[in-house]
Amino acid sequence: MVEHRTPAVTAPAEEYLEAVCRITERGGLATPTELARELDVSPPSVVGMLRRMTNQGLITYARRTGAVLTDRGRDAADTLRRRHRLAERLLTDLLGMPWERAHDVACRFEHVIDAEVEDYLMPALNHPTTCPHGNPIGEDDRAHLQSLSDMVVGQSGELRCVVDESGDGLDYLK
Repeated sequence: MVEHRTPAVTAPAEEYLEAVCRITERGGLATPTELARELDVSPPSVVGMLRRMTNQGLITYARRTGAVLTDRGRDAADTLRRRHRLAERLLTDLLGMPWERAHDVACRFEHVIDAEVEDYLMPALNHPTTCPHGNPIGEDDRAHLQSLSDMVVGQSGELRCVVDESGDGLDYLK
């Protein structure tokens, strides 16, 4: 009898999964052009990766819809994002790294955190519910939040999370 194993998701594929999430959360289509821009890679390399990810069952792809995560792709993306946000908490809460630097460093950490390490990190970090930038570690409960860009001049509010964790944006907010 032959055992069929689902191939592990590679670090480059994980980066693509995260990019698909970011683009679709902004309301865009995860087209090769958008993914190339988001990941700062060439469009032909995006097409090749989309083909591999489709074969692995991580996404479906069509020109009119762009890349769409499958259930397997969504699970892998959610796991990676949770581990990224835990890494950010580790870096800021325990190591004292400035919050505007933690995102970039956590991008490297997230690929080596596994379920066992997660089990140790959660109590060590006092079971955080958000990353230092306010994004959820577990279930996404941001539906009740209003985007800053949707507010009108003179309207007040409290900044609860920073969705764009790029270095320039975080430096500005610091």
